[in-house]
Amino acid sequence: MVEVSIPTLQMIDFGPPVDKRGKPTGPIAVESDRRSWATIRNYWYAQNEWHHELLFYIGNMFDYLMGISPNYRYWWHSAHRLYYARIGEKKYRPLTDDWERYKCVFSPDSRYLAGVAIGVSDRNVSVFEMPSGRRRNLQSPHAKFIGWYPDSRRLWFGDGKHWYQLEVVSWQVRKLNRTEASALQQDWDLLNPRLRYVDQKVLDPLLEPYDGACRRYAYSRNGQVRIGAFPCWWIPRFEQAQPIVWRPQTVWVEWRNGKRVRLWQNREQGIMVTPSDVSDDGRWAIVEVARMDENLVNVVEREWVLFSVAARRIVRRFRFSKELQFGHIVPLHFGIGSVLQ
Repeated sequence: MVEVSIPTLQMIDFGPPVDKRGKPTGPIAVESDRRSWATIRNYWYAQNEWHHELLFYIGNMFDYLMGISPNYRYWWHSAHRLYYARIGEKKYRPLTDDWERYKCVFSPDSRYLAGVAIGVSDRNVSVFEMPSGRRRNLQSPHAKFIGWYPDSRRLWFGDGKHWYQLEVVSWQVRKLNRTEASALQQDWDLLNPRLRYVDQKVLDPLLEPYDGACRRYAYSRNGQVRIGAFPCWWIPRFEQAQPIVWRPQTVWVEWRNGKRVRLWQNREQGIMVTPSDVSDDGRWAIVEVARMDENLVNVVEREWVLFSVAARRIVRRFRFSKELQFGHIVPLHFGIGSVLQ
């Protein structure tokens, strides 16, 4: 059989813990074990082999929010405060005071990090310039959701009813009209999860009306191709106490010019399919497949499936040990390999 040449695959996640000398300490350390340091590592698959490199020591800051810039140069991490770091330095720098936490997203050009505050009575939007970390802050009771426009000069924020646009250079704010607000849920570019804060563990709340109409997307890095899927279940809007309604999940790939390919359909119940990534040329796609428990709450088994789009067939399946918690920070995607070299 001729070996298929596939693009470099990459993900960033928690790795094995180490002691103060950088030596592995065995299984994942419990939070109270101060002899161990949790680590974040970059993993990539090239020439049929897995490689990895240490990015950061993070102590015991496990279950919080974090992410990498589109150019792989900066990192943000929200624990008891908001931190950032330059890739390769292995140390965090504080951006906010204690207990000032944010949900963040980098601008497409990686120049800015924008976020909305979490757990504070006075909601606000903060924008941090990279790499200096210089901060500008805007107080607004409507700062709940946030995202960028493709030009990296404007961002949008709102609370589900009221929507605003902020020019990050002039620092001018204006309210979006109805057409502009509707674009946040319809425009090709603005639906790109690379440009908006999206919790990887749940559907984007702006696109989750529980009526079966929402879709979930993953976009290519050049923004010209996307892979989409409907959620595998939904809850009737006015009957939240009723059992969920299960349905098959169709996965498709589509281009900005309107071309569309039906890639795969899962009919097995208890399986949740989530688009993970699609290559710039649209030839390759990655889908996350999670098998849920009987209550449809916890993931029992997870794998990533690599598809050849033209052939509409599975090329590879990847499963990882539960101890490493693969895929919970930056899931498997088409990447660049090492970010330290």
